[in-house]
Amino acid sequence: MYSGEYHNYGGHLFIGDESYGGYQQWNYHSRRPRRANRTDWSWTWSENCDPGFDTYGAQWTESTEAAEQWGARQGGESDDEEQPINEFERVGSYDIATFATISGQEMQELRVLTGPQMQECAEAKRKPKRKDGRRRRTEVWLNQRIVQVSQDGPAATSKLLDLAATHASEMNGMNFATLFHRIAKLNANASDHRRNDLHRDSRFIRLRETIETTIRGGGESGPEGWGLAPGAGNWAMEEPWLLSITMWAFATMRLKPDQAVLNTAALIVGAQIHSFKSFEASNVLWAFAKMRVPHSILFSAGAQAVVDNPQRYSTQCLSIIAWSFATVRLHHQELLGVIASEMARNRGDCKAQEISNTLWAFATLSRFDITLFRELGDEASTKLETFKPQELSNTVWSFAVTGMKAPALFRAAADAAEAMASSMEPQNLANFLWAFAKARLRCPALCTLLGECLRKLPSFKPQEISSTLWAVAKLQLHHCVPFCSQVQEGIVDRLPEFSPQALANTVWACVQTRTLKPSFFHAVARAASERIREFEPLSLCNLLQAVGA
Repeated sequence: MYSGEYHNYGGHLFIGDESYGGYQQWNYHSRRPRRANRTDWSWTWSENCDPGFDTYGAQWTESTEAAEQWGARQGGESDDEEQPINEFERVGSYDIATFATISGQEMQELRVLTGPQMQECAEAKRKPKRKDGRRRRTEVWLNQRIVQVSQDGPAATSKLLDLAATHASEMNGMNFATLFHRIAKLNANASDHRRNDLHRDSRFIRLRETIETTIRGGGESGPEGWGLAPGAGNWAMEEPWLLSITMWAFATMRLKPDQAVLNTAALIVGAQIHSFKSFEASNVLWAFAKMRVPHSILFSAGAQAVVDNPQRYSTQCLSIIAWSFATVRLHHQELLGVIASEMARNRGDCKAQEISNTLWAFATLSRFDITLFRELGDEASTKLETFKPQELSNTVWSFAVTGMKAPALFRAAADAAEAMASSMEPQNLANFLWAFAKARLRCPALCTLLGECLRKLPSFKPQEISSTLWAVAKLQLHHCVPFCSQVQEGIVDRLPEFSPQALANTVWACVQTRTLKPSFFHAVARAASERIREFEPLSLCNLLQAVGA
């Protein structure tokens, strides 16, 4: 008999540039130890989820190319991204000696996939292990202590690292994985400066080295690492579900293990993903997608697991998996068909993030499923008050990219955006306006959004400025506010930051709205002449055509 608690933390999915966290929490009580087949557990859950993610709209022309980024919750940089995901860890008492089993077929797959070193680990797994009661109690106490320390406020990270340094020789794989996950959770939304300090901390370096070495199956840790408790074995092989929280932690802290670690983890999980809980599977796929590692065996196995038994997966897990495949640009038509069918059938269970997430994924992969878009669009219309700015802009962006017509949804979304205009980030505003221009829909609420754009102009990136100007010109919105004139005054000193295509689009928009100022035109000409060799032929033609007009 054992009991414990799983925490499913909002992690960080990303659809463009940022993400927003949150968490969910599962509590369980079971009379059976954790095994590969865990279908008889009873689960209850409470939710405190704060979903969100970012994606750029097609910015420069009428093309629908989505920019890729990877980032943090508070960030907006082009190399940042984040998105919520299920996460878990075990605390409390448990029977470690009888955790996940590996079937003979899966064992053979692992031998084929991972070679002699992992075969040796797999053979070792067959040998029954007995732990003395004292050590098992120590490992249980350590897990409980890890959870307690993680709740100690700002000093929690340092205290966790001290705990690892003090008790490393007594810790098993679950202890290390839980501690690593807790540190990631505590620093998910940390500033770049704070995150860099953590990555340079000698205690953290040793912790990371220990975990990476164990996953590689290399036995003793490297010169910077700690060793596991005697007899702890290769936990990555023996308890592969721990790789779910470990990979989640790496991705959340924007760390990317070496290729050997990634390959080993992907092969182990790929061989056993059918036995994973649905949120465990979606965690791993999300983590590899966030780290931009499209491991073919892992993603193929994950897709097959969903196709074989889609009813096991909640709408949240399905939306995360769809996002993961879209992020690494992997097309799996059978998987997408199953996800579309399940999401449309269970649309009433979908929350705002799941709707936005799924639509973005299908639009990014150019999978234009009419039924899916119609069903999720109708569901979104009834829940717009629950949408956050990023979710709202992603939703209309997805419809615009695919060319799906949803005028009623767009008008309702415009009213919702007007009400939350002050909380919309520059990227949200630019993508929202671009989507309306692409759909050729005008409504009074867009003028309010343009006023917000002017107030936040210093925070706009060049591509966001160019995209917004393009939308204003397409929809002829320049009459509601003196937008183009004020933008020219505000960006004249920033023109060296603009890409050639952004310069061409900016001039084109100003010409189309008949607001091009001579001083601004001369500044653009100077900036373009200094970088003339950077221009693609199409961008140069667009610039000359705009001037000629």
